[in-house]
Amino acid sequence: MTDVKKSNELANKELQTLLNIKHIRQHLINVGLNTRQGRRSKSPNNYSIDRRRRSTTISRTRQRSRSQSPTRLSSSNQSTRAKSVLVRRTVSPKVILDYLLLRVFIYISNRLYLRSLDRHLYL
Repeated sequence: MTDVKKSNELANKELQTLLNIKHIRQHLINVGLNTRQGRRSKSPNNYSIDRRRRSTTISRTRQRSRSQSPTRLSSSNQSTRAKSVLVRRTVSPKVILDYLLLRVFIYISNRLYLRSLDRHLYL
């Protein structure tokens, strides 16, 4: 009786193993790492499949953006665009002045606060 139970347990374990293997094999086929014949299409350490997918999507988006604007920018338009980007990146003098005034105000208020603490200590 125990031999039959053990053999049934082994059969169940083998069945579960086969199901897991079949599930994993199907997943590898779906992902593209294995072929239907069971051969590996690429080594698992090589992620060229993902790179290929990324490069195709990048090239597709580039083609779309080119097709949407068929007229290319002239060199003068490109230079003015570059200048406008540089102008946006620079900080205006008013912002710098406001920042410096704030820093001076904080410095003076801290100095006054420290002086008031010193006076209280010596009283």
